[in-house]
Amino acid sequence: MVAPLHLPPSLAELHQLGPWLREALAGHPIEPQLAGIELGVHELLTNIVEHGQPDSSTTVNLVCVLDEDAASFTITDHGSAVEPDDVPRPDPDKPQVRGYGLMIIEQLTDVFDVRRDGDMNTWDLRFPIATGASI
Repeated sequence: MVAPLHLPPSLAELHQLGPWLREALAGHPIEPQLAGIELGVHELLTNIVEHGQPDSSTTVNLVCVLDEDAASFTITDHGSAVEPDDVPRPDPDKPQVRGYGLMIIEQLTDVFDVRRDGDMNTWDLRFPIATGASI
């Protein structure tokens, strides 16, 4: 397991994600997929901060576990409860600027779940090692 990352719930603090991920994935077979993993995790963190509106006195906590075929993340936040299935998905026939985050995460992961534990959301993401071309 990699050392956890604790972030204030602020868009300005998301710059810490890239260096933490580079260190976490260094030397692991999934390292070539760093860009896709960073995109997926960053999308989720952005949604947590923008839509979950967690209290600024709390932190968003990230834990990464690497195994031989994937990188798995558990992310906790104190934002409002969310049900991803209730979030409208983009309509491919109607161009839009926003609203693609959850769709991107779902396409990059083979596990994308959230549960509510008391006053906390717990998100589980699993990025499998790609066979063939890197993401």
